[in-house]
Amino acid sequence: TERTCSSSLCSVRVRCMFAVQELTVDGWSNRAEHASKDNAFWHARARSDADGHTYRLISEEKQVVCLLTSRGSECWELD
Repeated sequence: TERTCSSSLCSVRVRCMFAVQELTVDGWSNRAEHASKDNAFWHARARSDADGHTYRLISEEKQVVCLLTSRGSECWELD
């Protein structure tokens, strides 16, 4: 199924591939979706820098995961 982006950075006709999620006391909470890894990464990086919270981005296929904190970031490609 084709999803549309919830972020104003994406066209509504573009298929979203990366979710930006914030770590909360209840677990990971969706914050935005982006069509590209770069847009998702910089969105999560800006939010983490602004509020000090931990964020991750995860591809729709769950093949790429990035973790972003106020101390830095790391990305992994999973098999």
